[in-house]
Amino acid sequence: GVIGCEFASIYSRLGTKVSIVEMAPQLLPGEDEDIANILREKLEKDGVKIFTGAVLKGLNNYKKQASFEYEGITHEVTPEFVLVSVGRKPRVQQLGLEKAG
Repeated sequence: GVIGCEFASIYSRLGTKVSIVEMAPQLLPGEDEDIANILREKLEKDGVKIFTGAVLKGLNNYKKQASFEYEGITHEVTPEFVLVSVGRKPRVQQLGLEKAG
């Protein structure tokens, strides 16, 4: 999503090796595919590894391991840090927006 891509961009520009593991078939699943592809190209140019259509299988804090499935293959990595940004939904039901016009 947007927040994950934003932080990936920030950290990669600071010199950190960054990987994005995204469940959706493209980055920014709610956006136009052309926009998502432009963003992907930019992030990859900055050195970000991107795995779309991937599924996080597990995080082991003690062993500092993460595993995810991508294209039918389970990958295990040993990241120093993991940022989990799974999205959010607005909670606007109680705001009375329909009355605001």
